[in-house]
Amino acid sequence: MYVVVQITQKYNDVIEEGYTAHLTTAGVIGDVFPDGRETKEILDIAAGTGLVADELKKMGFRLIDALEPSKGMLELAVKKYRNVFNQGLSKDPLPFPSDKYDAITICGWHGSAGPLADSLSEMTRVVKPGGYICIVTRMHYVQNLDDYKETFLPECIKLEADGKWKQLEFKGFMGYPFNNEGVKMVFRVC
Repeated sequence: MYVVVQITQKYNDVIEEGYTAHLTTAGVIGDVFPDGRETKEILDIAAGTGLVADELKKMGFRLIDALEPSKGMLELAVKKYRNVFNQGLSKDPLPFPSDKYDAITICGWHGSAGPLADSLSEMTRVVKPGGYICIVTRMHYVQNLDDYKETFLPECIKLEADGKWKQLEFKGFMGYPFNNEGVKMVFRVC
């Protein structure tokens, strides 16, 4: 347990390396919800230690839930969220009713694109029509890794063709550690 907590605590050290993805993610949500923030329900997927929640709270958001597979990360983040769910993404349904959330954030996704792609349709189910899904990760993953090109991007296109969401933004930004480019993808659920 000590090793997990020690590694988890080091996770926040990326901020010192110029990591700004959490600021970018929170900024998107702040922009799409300029008013009524205290009543908006947000699901932070792959929540980590709660960096996005910290920023959202500074902006007036209060109803933030976390979905995170790492118990060590959740132990550090639990006080930042209304509810925490120790679960990762998969082909299984998300444990939430339809049309529950106003937005979903996924910031700093570093895993395989398969589980992310498998869960996108479920995300559109749990976000209210007119709500938003914001995904922020490294541009290199999206442009160069086969599983992103073969699963994630085609699923994004399919969801738009099926009328489940509309892509609003796909934009690179600097702000990943060690001078890596990030990408923010913003979708509005139909």
